[in-house]
Amino acid sequence: MPPPPPPPPAPPTPAKKASVAPVHRPSTSVPVIRCNEAEQVSARPKREIHPPPKDLPYADLPKKMRKAKVPKDGGTAKQLKYCAKILSDLQRQQHWDVAHPFYEPVDAVKLDIPTYYKVIKKPMDMPTMRKKLDAGEYPNVTKFFEDFKLMIRNCFVFNPSSTPVNQAGIDLPQLFDEKWKHLPPLRDPVTMKMRSQRRNRTVRAPRVSSIITR
Repeated sequence: MPPPPPPPPAPPTPAKKASVAPVHRPSTSVPVIRCNEAEQVSARPKREIHPPPKDLPYADLPKKMRKAKVPKDGGTAKQLKYCAKILSDLQRQQHWDVAHPFYEPVDAVKLDIPTYYKVIKKPMDMPTMRKKLDAGEYPNVTKFFEDFKLMIRNCFVFNPSSTPVNQAGIDLPQLFDEKWKHLPPLRDPVTMKMRSQRRNRTVRAPRVSSIITR
């Protein structure tokens, strides 16, 4: 007998495909909060809000400087107005030779006098006096006059005699004194009080309408 035929070959097994990781796309749906989750959120204790402490750095900042109150009675305001007029007159062209060294604050760098502010501890000039007038820092004309004397005194301290600036410090007070003679006088407070009392005691005549309606 012939030998049996060989068995047929086994079919080839298919190759396994490589596993690909799933791609996660960003979700565009609105998250849904369940009832139990909402209850848990609402059950959280609320954080207390406390006022800021009083010792914060900005609590100790200096307050804005207020202008000095210039009394408008008694003639003080009129006198201070005259002081402003004196400064304006001294800056006229006819007084330039005498007053021009005091027209601006001393520029120690420009004038090449590096020791000026070491010698002069309280500098003063006409623009500074004008600013103080405009800001209401002079309660009366006495303070204005003291600043003018300080300006002249500084001139004599730093500038030796026989120099042009020293000579200007001699001539300018003479011109200033001539104008200071015409300073408006203050009104006598006793006289003002008597006038006020007289006005209060004055009996006013009745109005015509009140006489007709009687």
